[in-house]
Amino acid sequence: MAYYIKTDKLQDNVFIPVRLSDQIIKGTLAHTIEYLIDNKIDISVFKRKIKNDVVGRPAYSPRLLLKLVLFAYANGIISSRRIQALAKENLVAMALAENTVPDFTSIASLSRGWKKR
Repeated sequence: MAYYIKTDKLQDNVFIPVRLSDQIIKGTLAHTIEYLIDNKIDISVFKRKIKNDVVGRPAYSPRLLLKLVLFAYANGIISSRRIQALAKENLVAMALAENTVPDFTSIASLSRGWKKR
């Protein structure tokens, strides 16, 4: 009877430390998106949409949402539910979302009202 190498199917003994900021490498699309949104684009128009000064839960930063949405759109993902899943499963998306997973309704509210041209 054949015998096989023992494996750790459940991977109980694996711990891989990951620094999310290291996942955004210079020269990549993610780095370009982060640089443009953090340094070059005026996002005050998005900030005006947030009205939770008195009541309501804290909002996600429009910068964070815009980075995530642009990265997803550039990779062919346009569904807000799929973008939410991307923020959970993709290391680069996690880094752009600053280790948060915005709800699909928050993601959809960012693009709601964008005019199709």
